[in-house]
Amino acid sequence: MKKILVLSTTIFLTAISISWAAGPYTASLTSDVYDATPDSTPTPNQGLDVPNVDIHNAVNALLGSFYTNNSDLDPFQHTGPDETWKQVTGPGENAPFLVIGVGAGNFNTLRLYDVTDPTNKIDVFGGSFHGVDIVGDGTAAFPFPAVNSPLASGTEFKFNFLSTDGITPGVEWDSDPLNNADGFDHMLTYHLTDLRGKTLYIEYLGLPPEQYTLQDPYLIAWEDLALTNGKLGDEDFNDTIYLVDRVVPVPEPMSMALLGSGLLGAFSLRRRRA
Repeated sequence: MKKILVLSTTIFLTAISISWAAGPYTASLTSDVYDATPDSTPTPNQGLDVPNVDIHNAVNALLGSFYTNNSDLDPFQHTGPDETWKQVTGPGENAPFLVIGVGAGNFNTLRLYDVTDPTNKIDVFGGSFHGVDIVGDGTAAFPFPAVNSPLASGTEFKFNFLSTDGITPGVEWDSDPLNNADGFDHMLTYHLTDLRGKTLYIEYLGLPPEQYTLQDPYLIAWEDLALTNGKLGDEDFNDTIYLVDRVVPVPEPMSMALLGSGLLGAFSLRRRRA
Protein backbone atom coordinates (compact mmCIF):
# COMPACT_ATOMS: atom_id res chain seq x y z
CA MET A 1 0.00 0.00 0.00
CA LYS A 2 2.86 2.40 0.76
CA LYS A 3 4.31 1.85 -2.72
CA ILE A 4 0.99 2.78 -4.33
CA LEU A 5 0.79 5.93 -2.26
CA VAL A 6 4.34 6.96 -3.17
CA LEU A 7 3.75 6.24 -6.85
CA SER A 8 0.54 8.26 -6.97
CA THR A 9 2.22 11.16 -5.19
CA THR A 10 5.17 11.07 -7.62
CA ILE A 11 2.86 11.10 -10.64
CA PHE A 12 0.90 13.97 -9.12
CA LEU A 13 3.99 16.09 -8.43
CA THR A 14 5.41 15.36 -11.87
CA ALA A 15 2.19 16.50 -13.49
CA ILE A 16 2.28 19.72 -11.49
CA SER A 17 5.89 20.45 -12.45
CA ILE A 18 5.21 19.78 -16.14
CA SER A 19 2.22 22.12 -16.04
CA TRP A 20 4.23 24.90 -14.40
CA ALA A 21 7.39 24.34 -16.43
CA ALA A 22 5.76 25.24 -19.76
CA GLY A 23 7.14 28.71 -19.29
CA PRO A 24 8.45 31.62 -21.34
CA TYR A 25 11.71 30.12 -22.46
CA THR A 26 13.30 29.19 -25.76
CA ALA A 27 15.89 26.43 -25.86
CA SER A 28 18.80 28.74 -25.06
CA LEU A 29 17.06 30.17 -22.00
CA THR A 30 15.90 26.77 -20.83
CA SER A 31 19.49 25.51 -20.85
CA ASP A 32 20.49 28.61 -18.87
CA VAL A 33 23.31 29.48 -21.25
CA TYR A 34 23.45 33.09 -20.05
CA ASP A 35 24.22 32.12 -16.48
CA ALA A 36 27.87 31.94 -15.42
CA THR A 37 26.85 29.33 -12.84
CA PRO A 38 24.07 27.33 -14.53
CA ASP A 39 21.25 26.11 -12.33
CA SER A 40 17.66 24.99 -12.73
CA THR A 41 16.34 28.54 -13.26
CA PRO A 42 16.70 30.02 -16.76
CA THR A 43 18.33 33.45 -16.96
CA PRO A 44 17.55 36.19 -19.52
CA ASN A 45 20.33 37.48 -21.70
CA GLN A 46 22.11 40.65 -20.63
CA GLY A 47 20.79 43.61 -22.63
CA LEU A 48 23.86 44.15 -24.77
CA ASP A 49 22.05 46.71 -26.91
CA VAL A 50 20.79 48.67 -23.89
CA PRO A 51 23.17 47.70 -21.09
CA ASN A 52 21.85 50.09 -18.45
CA VAL A 53 18.34 48.63 -18.58
CA ASP A 54 19.05 45.01 -17.77
CA ILE A 55 16.55 43.49 -15.39
CA HIS A 56 19.08 43.55 -12.57
CA ASN A 57 19.51 47.31 -13.06
CA ALA A 58 15.78 47.77 -12.51
CA VAL A 59 15.93 45.67 -9.35
CA ASN A 60 18.95 47.66 -8.15
CA ALA A 61 16.97 50.89 -8.57
CA LEU A 62 14.20 49.46 -6.42
CA LEU A 63 16.18 47.67 -3.73
CA GLY A 64 19.27 49.83 -3.62
CA SER A 65 21.23 46.65 -4.31
CA PHE A 66 24.30 45.98 -6.42
CA TYR A 67 23.47 43.01 -8.61
CA THR A 68 25.73 42.80 -11.64
CA ASN A 69 24.04 40.10 -13.75
CA ASN A 70 20.54 38.94 -14.57
CA SER A 71 21.54 35.52 -13.25
CA ASP A 72 21.80 37.07 -9.77
CA LEU A 73 18.02 37.38 -9.82
CA ASP A 74 17.29 33.67 -10.18
CA PRO A 75 16.01 33.40 -6.58
CA PHE A 76 13.40 36.08 -7.32
CA GLN A 77 12.09 34.52 -10.52
CA HIS A 78 8.46 33.40 -10.34
CA THR A 79 8.39 30.06 -12.15
CA GLY A 80 4.73 29.24 -11.52
CA PRO A 81 1.86 30.28 -13.78
CA ASP A 82 1.65 33.98 -14.57
CA GLU A 83 -0.76 34.02 -17.49
CA THR A 84 -3.73 35.25 -15.44
CA TRP A 85 -3.73 37.74 -12.56
CA LYS A 86 -6.21 38.87 -9.94
CA GLN A 87 -6.63 42.24 -8.28
CA VAL A 88 -6.69 41.82 -4.49
CA THR A 89 -7.34 45.33 -3.25
CA GLY A 90 -9.59 46.07 -0.30
CA PRO A 91 -12.24 48.81 0.01
CA GLY A 92 -10.80 52.16 -0.99
CA GLU A 93 -7.41 50.67 -1.98
CA ASN A 94 -5.69 51.08 -5.32
CA ALA A 95 -3.47 48.68 -7.27
CA PRO A 96 -0.57 50.81 -8.53
CA PHE A 97 1.49 49.91 -11.60
CA LEU A 98 4.89 51.60 -11.93
CA VAL A 99 7.12 52.04 -14.97
CA ILE A 100 10.65 51.08 -13.88
CA GLY A 101 12.64 50.99 -17.10
CA VAL A 102 12.24 51.35 -20.85
CA GLY A 103 14.85 49.45 -22.77
CA ALA A 104 14.14 49.85 -26.46
CA GLY A 105 13.67 52.61 -28.99
CA ASN A 106 10.09 51.53 -29.57
CA PHE A 107 6.95 53.08 -28.10
CA ASN A 108 5.82 50.28 -25.80
CA THR A 109 2.47 50.25 -24.05
CA LEU A 110 1.28 48.12 -21.13
CA ARG A 111 -2.30 47.01 -21.50
CA LEU A 112 -4.60 44.59 -19.70
CA TYR A 113 -8.03 43.05 -20.17
CA ASP A 114 -10.68 41.40 -18.04
CA VAL A 115 -10.68 37.65 -18.83
CA THR A 116 -14.44 37.89 -19.43
CA ASP A 117 -13.93 40.61 -22.06
CA PRO A 118 -10.72 39.82 -24.00
CA THR A 119 -11.48 42.24 -26.85
CA ASN A 120 -11.42 45.26 -24.55
CA LYS A 121 -7.70 45.89 -24.05
CA ILE A 122 -7.16 48.85 -21.73
CA ASP A 123 -4.10 51.05 -22.18
CA VAL A 124 -3.00 51.28 -18.55
CA PHE A 125 -0.89 54.43 -18.83
CA GLY A 126 -2.98 56.18 -21.46
CA GLY A 127 0.09 56.65 -23.63
CA SER A 128 3.46 55.16 -24.50
CA PHE A 129 6.96 55.22 -23.07
CA HIS A 130 10.17 55.04 -25.04
CA GLY A 131 13.87 55.46 -24.43
CA VAL A 132 16.81 53.51 -23.10
CA ASP A 133 17.05 54.12 -19.39
CA ILE A 134 15.81 53.35 -15.89
CA VAL A 135 13.08 55.96 -15.42
CA GLY A 136 13.31 56.56 -11.66
CA ASP A 137 14.96 55.67 -8.37
CA GLY A 138 12.02 56.02 -6.00
CA THR A 139 13.13 59.34 -4.51
CA ALA A 140 11.06 62.53 -4.40
CA ALA A 141 13.42 64.04 -6.98
CA PHE A 142 13.19 61.06 -9.34
CA PRO A 143 9.92 59.18 -8.68
CA PHE A 144 8.64 56.25 -10.71
CA PRO A 145 5.75 57.02 -13.10
CA ALA A 146 2.60 55.36 -11.77
CA VAL A 147 -1.06 54.72 -12.50
CA ASN A 148 -3.77 52.78 -10.71
CA SER A 149 -5.32 49.64 -12.14
CA PRO A 150 -8.57 50.44 -13.94
CA LEU A 151 -10.16 47.18 -12.73
CA ALA A 152 -12.26 46.43 -9.66
CA SER A 153 -11.10 44.30 -6.75
CA GLY A 154 -11.43 40.58 -7.43
CA THR A 155 -11.20 40.96 -11.22
CA GLU A 156 -9.16 38.33 -13.03
CA PHE A 157 -7.22 39.73 -15.96
CA LYS A 158 -4.32 39.20 -18.34
CA PHE A 159 -1.53 41.56 -19.31
CA ASN A 160 -1.02 42.63 -22.92
CA PHE A 161 1.97 44.47 -24.36
CA LEU A 162 1.83 46.59 -27.51
CA SER A 163 5.12 47.43 -29.21
CA THR A 164 5.35 49.89 -32.07
CA ASP A 165 7.95 52.22 -33.54
CA GLY A 166 5.38 55.00 -33.58
CA ILE A 167 4.85 54.76 -37.35
CA THR A 168 3.98 51.22 -38.42
CA PRO A 169 1.21 49.12 -36.84
CA GLY A 170 2.27 47.58 -33.55
CA VAL A 171 2.86 43.99 -32.56
CA GLU A 172 1.13 42.81 -29.41
CA TRP A 173 2.22 40.17 -26.93
CA ASP A 174 0.15 38.58 -24.21
CA SER A 175 0.94 37.21 -20.76
CA ASP A 176 -0.76 34.04 -22.04
CA PRO A 177 1.52 32.45 -24.67
CA LEU A 178 -1.48 30.75 -26.30
CA ASN A 179 -2.53 34.22 -27.46
CA ASN A 180 0.85 35.01 -29.05
CA ALA A 181 1.54 34.53 -32.74
CA ASP A 182 4.78 32.62 -32.09
CA GLY A 183 3.32 30.60 -29.19
CA PHE A 184 5.95 31.80 -26.70
CA ASP A 185 5.54 33.76 -23.50
CA HIS A 186 7.11 37.19 -23.84
CA MET A 187 6.69 38.16 -20.18
CA LEU A 188 8.91 37.17 -17.25
CA THR A 189 7.77 37.66 -13.66
CA TYR A 190 9.88 38.26 -10.55
CA HIS A 191 8.43 38.17 -7.03
CA LEU A 192 10.32 40.86 -5.13
CA THR A 193 9.44 39.89 -1.57
CA ASP A 194 12.31 42.02 -0.24
CA LEU A 195 10.31 45.10 -1.27
CA ARG A 196 7.38 44.32 1.04
CA GLY A 197 6.83 47.29 3.32
CA LYS A 198 9.28 49.56 1.48
CA THR A 199 8.13 53.15 0.93
CA LEU A 200 9.15 54.97 -2.23
CA TYR A 201 8.03 57.97 -4.22
CA ILE A 202 5.74 57.57 -7.20
CA GLU A 203 4.25 60.13 -9.54
CA TYR A 204 0.76 59.77 -10.92
CA LEU A 205 1.00 61.47 -14.28
CA GLY A 206 0.54 65.22 -13.91
CA LEU A 207 0.48 65.17 -10.09
CA PRO A 208 3.19 65.94 -7.51
CA PRO A 209 5.25 62.98 -6.24
CA GLU A 210 3.79 61.11 -3.28
CA GLN A 211 4.93 58.30 -1.01
CA TYR A 212 3.64 54.78 -1.47
CA THR A 213 4.32 51.69 0.65
CA LEU A 214 4.59 48.45 -1.32
CA GLN A 215 2.54 45.46 -0.17
CA ASP A 216 3.57 42.43 -2.24
CA PRO A 217 5.08 43.59 -5.54
CA TYR A 218 5.91 41.67 -8.71
CA LEU A 219 8.27 42.85 -11.44
CA ILE A 220 7.18 42.04 -14.99
CA ALA A 221 9.68 42.25 -17.85
CA TRP A 222 8.85 42.03 -21.55
CA GLU A 223 10.61 40.82 -24.69
CA ASP A 224 9.14 42.64 -27.70
CA LEU A 225 10.76 40.67 -30.54
CA ALA A 226 9.26 37.54 -32.07
CA LEU A 227 10.71 34.04 -32.22
CA THR A 228 13.17 33.93 -35.11
CA ASN A 229 15.45 31.01 -35.99
CA GLY A 230 14.70 29.31 -32.69
CA LYS A 231 15.49 32.40 -30.61
CA LEU A 232 13.00 34.68 -28.87
CA GLY A 233 14.19 38.08 -30.08
CA ASP A 234 17.39 39.01 -28.25
CA GLU A 235 16.09 37.28 -25.11
CA ASP A 236 16.93 40.19 -22.82
CA PHE A 237 13.36 40.87 -21.61
CA ASN A 238 14.21 44.52 -20.98
CA ASP A 239 11.86 46.11 -23.50
CA THR A 240 9.93 47.94 -20.78
CA ILE A 241 9.90 46.73 -17.18
CA TYR A 242 7.03 47.34 -14.76
CA LEU A 243 6.38 46.85 -11.05
CA VAL A 244 2.83 45.88 -10.08
CA ASP A 245 1.38 45.77 -6.59
CA ARG A 246 -1.81 44.42 -4.99
CA VAL A 247 -2.26 42.02 -7.88
CA VAL A 248 -1.24 38.35 -7.78
CA PRO A 249 -0.81 35.52 -10.31
CA VAL A 250 -3.68 33.04 -10.44
CA PRO A 251 -2.80 29.29 -10.34
CA GLU A 252 -3.80 27.33 -13.41
CA PRO A 253 -7.13 25.48 -13.05
CA MET A 254 -5.44 22.26 -14.19
CA SER A 255 -2.83 22.53 -11.47
CA MET A 256 -5.48 23.13 -8.85
CA ALA A 257 -7.47 20.17 -10.13
CA LEU A 258 -4.41 17.96 -9.95
CA LEU A 259 -3.74 19.20 -6.44
CA GLY A 260 -7.29 18.35 -5.41
CA SER A 261 -7.21 14.92 -7.03
CA GLY A 262 -3.82 14.14 -5.50
CA LEU A 263 -4.96 15.02 -2.01
CA LEU A 264 -8.20 13.14 -2.51
CA GLY A 265 -6.30 10.04 -3.67
CA ALA A 266 -3.97 10.18 -0.69
CA PHE A 267 -6.95 10.55 1.68
CA SER A 268 -8.72 7.61 0.03
CA LEU A 269 -5.67 5.36 0.45
CA ARG A 270 -5.37 6.30 4.11
CA ARG A 271 -9.04 5.36 4.64
CA ARG A 272 -8.47 1.99 2.96
CA ARG A 273 -5.49 1.25 5.17
CA ALA A 274 -7.51 2.15 8.24
